[in-house]
Amino acid sequence: MKKHCEIDIVEEKNFWSLLACRIQVITTLTVMFLTTTLGSIYFHFTWIPFIYIYQPLQMAICELAIKAWLNFCSILLFSLKSKYVFSGDLSPLPQRTLLIMNHRTMLDWMFYWCLIDKIGNAASNKIVLKKQFRNWPGFGWAPQMTTFIFLKRVWEEDKEYLQNILSYYTRSKKSYQLLMFPEGTNLHPVTAPKSNKFAHENNLPEYEYSLHPRATGFLYILDKLHPSVEQSHVDSIVDITIGFKGNIPLYPGVLISGYLPEEIHFHVKQYKMSEIPSSDEERENWLREVWREKEERLKRFYEHGYSFGH
Repeated sequence: MKKHCEIDIVEEKNFWSLLACRIQVITTLTVMFLTTTLGSIYFHFTWIPFIYIYQPLQMAICELAIKAWLNFCSILLFSLKSKYVFSGDLSPLPQRTLLIMNHRTMLDWMFYWCLIDKIGNAASNKIVLKKQFRNWPGFGWAPQMTTFIFLKRVWEEDKEYLQNILSYYTRSKKSYQLLMFPEGTNLHPVTAPKSNKFAHENNLPEYEYSLHPRATGFLYILDKLHPSVEQSHVDSIVDITIGFKGNIPLYPGVLISGYLPEEIHFHVKQYKMSEIPSSDEERENWLREVWREKEERLKRFYEHGYSFGH
């Protein structure tokens, strides 16, 4: 019996249905790639001189362009044959929000745009990603212009970089909705055993539907954005749970092959900063409790078919 992290494809399609899905997915991704590449080259780059002339104008223009592009991408993603299901607290996100989400597949950040289209502000959308993504043509260029965060996952090198970019967030006094994945990587057959080894070493339970969160980056980001109640630069923390019914596109190749998820579920739980502990130890325990609840939610979802809203 396969473990959950090994499941890629659970639904077989006939040839013509599969071909139609492949064409639709490839067309969608091609349009997304071409628009972000051409936009980066012919639109964003023309505003680079304003970084040195009047940076607020340059940032405002770039954010408007990203907002238009992400809204366009959301329309394309909604047009695919996957059904999106949203549950939980779906009230509009506060202007300055730190979002945390389990990392089920390599494409979670893309599906997440459809949630932001519903409850967030695409212009303020920022995501913590691996540094190698920064060099992707098109898809990596545009996020650099709107100060997404790209990490090497080497703490000694990432710490100074994080300090600089988070300081920019707080100095600019602009709104941001910053998504991070505390697990550090997505769930798959290589990362699941490492997570459970970490659990054994720290007297934690094994997880099957998520990875244990690593608290270092989360605590550092939260400390910089919310050093105290009097000096807070973040209004809330939002926990997001993502789950898939039908095919699970662990890798882009699964999606390109035409094996779309039947349903993509998001559950949202918003926390006011007054609900978040003040010390690092208490915050780490809070994060682990959030993930314990998330694992139980995912277990009911995958094993018993319960939607996140029940």
